Amino acid sequence: MKLLKVLATGAITLMALPAIASDDAQSVSPEFKWKTTHGASLVEFSDGAQLACWYGSTYEKNADAQVYTNYRESNVDWDNTVYGVAVGVGERAHLGLVDNKSLGNCSLYIDENETVHMYYNALVSCDDEWQCAQVQYKSSSDRGQSWGQAKQITTPGFLTRSKPVAYKDGKIIVPIHLEYLIGRSYACILEPGQFAYPHTCIDTGFQLGDGEFMTGDGQIQPTFIYDEAKDEILVYMRDTKKDAVPYSRLYKGGLFGLTWKTDNGHTNLPNPDSAVEMVRDGNDIYIIHNNDSKSRQQLTLSRASMDNPFEFEVLKVLDEAAEGEQVSYASAVIVDGILKVAYTFEKDFIRYQEFKLSELSLN
Repeated sequence: MKLLKVLATGAITLMALPAIASDDAQSVSPEFKWKTTHGASLVEFSDGAQLACWYGSTYEKNADAQVYTNYRESNVDWDNTVYGVAVGVGERAHLGLVDNKSLGNCSLYIDENETVHMYYNALVSCDDEWQCAQVQYKSSSDRGQSWGQAKQITTPGFLTRSKPVAYKDGKIIVPIHLEYLIGRSYACILEPGQFAYPHTCIDTGFQLGDGEFMTGDGQIQPTFIYDEAKDEILVYMRDTKKDAVPYSRLYKGGLFGLTWKTDNGHTNLPNPDSAVEMVRDGNDIYIIHNNDSKSRQQLTLSRASMDNPFEFEVLKVLDEAAEGEQVSYASAVIVDGILKVAYTFEKDFIRYQEFKLSELSLN
């Protein structure tokens, strides 16, 4: 095992952190096949089988980008020589006016019927700027072996990153963000595949006063925890200002309790302008993040509770890249006390690890 030491920054107490060996990590995608392999999402079916997606290309926003998938049965290792194409080069969404020019991050969601819903970013109106992208959608009823017709979910300018989470009445909370210029995040409560009209989306940004929001706050790529008991949405975001991981708590208020209200601030975790992943296990919340204000070199696991969901303790270093490289953009599930994580390793391939939560105590 390679032992790592990390000095936590910001409001976190300095400590030496135990590291999880990456010797047993598996490759979900082919290694070094594309110059850019990034933006993974991972889901698990009721029988333990798993499906992952990512995009691969010569470089980010290149015309040869495709969204790929890999599927494995329960208790079988990932075979990174077998993979499928979920979204190919030059596809066009239903009723779309132009072909896709490139593709980016994908995210997966499984409903109660085990239909897989995929959201992904597609450049449509210019060649090399994400502000020209829109969120598109496909679904699969055969565990990713085939995919339906693509649909447009947003107007150009909006992107997605993290996976949707279940809400109620058959709806899901889809993370959408506006990256260009101002950087804003939204929680869109939709039926799977539904277009994200403005009235379906909640602005998660910082409030200055009653209904007055700051612009240019630079908080993008939201990820959610839904608290069913309180009907509240906890939002954690990427901070483009490299300050700390921002959060928002969305709750019902106003006349008759029908209006979404927002409390917000920053957690005690630094953020180097990188996406975070959130998963919940009972009263515990886990965040997978880069625990540094400047670098994505180390991927770290931290924990908070639903009672105090914005103060985290740092638990483990999950993996470390070479100097100047990154290990980032995790996607995770928790099943039967086991945390299962897929993530970008140096943009060369998608790596996978799993471990028991019971072994994560610092005491």
